Amino acid sequence: LKPGAGYNSTGQIIEDSSTGTGFSSSDLPSWISLNSDGSLALIGEIPESVLGSQIDGSFTYKTSLTGASNKLSSGITFNVLGRTARIAVPDDLSEVQHVHTWGDWADNGDNTHSRTCTGETGCGAAETANHRWDEGEVTTEPTATSEGVMTFTCDDCGATKTEPIAYELHANLVLVEAKDPTCTEAGNKAYYICEDCGLLFWDEKGEQPILDDPVTVEDVAEPEGIAPEDIEAWVADYEKRVADAAAENTQKAADKVVIPATGHDWGAWETVAKPTATASGKEHRICANDSSHVEERTTWLITYNLNGGRLDGKSGSVTLTVVDGQTITLPAPTRTGYTFSHWQGSTYYAGDTYTVNESHTFTAQWIDNSKRVPTTPGTGDATPIIWPIIAYACALLSGGALLQRKRQR
Repeated sequence: LKPGAGYNSTGQIIEDSSTGTGFSSSDLPSWISLNSDGSLALIGEIPESVLGSQIDGSFTYKTSLTGASNKLSSGITFNVLGRTARIAVPDDLSEVQHVHTWGDWADNGDNTHSRTCTGETGCGAAETANHRWDEGEVTTEPTATSEGVMTFTCDDCGATKTEPIAYELHANLVLVEAKDPTCTEAGNKAYYICEDCGLLFWDEKGEQPILDDPVTVEDVAEPEGIAPEDIEAWVADYEKRVADAAAENTQKAADKVVIPATGHDWGAWETVAKPTATASGKEHRICANDSSHVEERTTWLITYNLNGGRLDGKSGSVTLTVVDGQTITLPAPTRTGYTFSHWQGSTYYAGDTYTVNESHTFTAQWIDNSKRVPTTPGTGDATPIIWPIIAYACALLSGGALLQRKRQR
């Protein structure tokens, strides 16, 4: 090698721009060797410490140059031991690829971005590519009457772009789920309420209104030019008006969406515990619609001690179970040769009413017809017979009193 000399593909000098002293093998770095005739024999492994310090130009070289793939282009200028030599590399030597050190992507303002090689021995190359947009983020929500904004960001350079989000009238529909009625609570059909205006719809697209004359909310869009400090108050007022409209519309639509409570379907009363003369009893009944719905009531035992008489063809004692608080009418039993007087257990007469709030025994009291005062035959009037008897009794009493006074004298 000679300073300023150019070598062809066989390692021979093809250009000699200076006549300086040639290199000996001992002068060459370990990564360059010569054949016996002075031609270039091999470029070996270039130490990293050499890169950029003893090699001029805009290329960065790999350290391995002996592979079979990729070839160096000819005419590379080296700076060896302070002397410059331009060499042509033999074809059988491996090409060394330049590795770019890219700078940051910069937005070009036209949906593309570019970057350039900025390494210490950079080549100045540049490349341009389309932005790689992310999935986007909603930065402004659409309202019932105004568009929203979707913002996209490039994953490489951070550039942003925006797209409008079309608003839909009644876009924010909330489902009121269907509810089956119970025995005591009403149910409802499924329907939707618009959170933007308070209207009610049968469908999720807001195309089938429930009411023909609903309560509506005016000024659903934020007023233009409203001061920032007034926005919060406006939103609160708007939300209240929407809520009030929704409540009124729900009330107006009650006959369309509400399913009335079914009411209980009670079975027959069943005895749980029988009442006695000293203790209450209990009955219950169960709803056929919902077996968890059970009604209970207290019962008492009423006993009629017929005391030798008969009641409804029965003799002895007749009992009946009566619900607490129920009012009964006392009956009139019969007895051959006797007239019913009253019921004892306090004094109650046939036809009297009695409110039951405890177990109670009524005992029939009788008048012996054979010992009753006879009446005037044919009339039933006892007066003509009774008065002589009363007069006679009075006379006896008077006579007895007169006799007693005489004895005392």
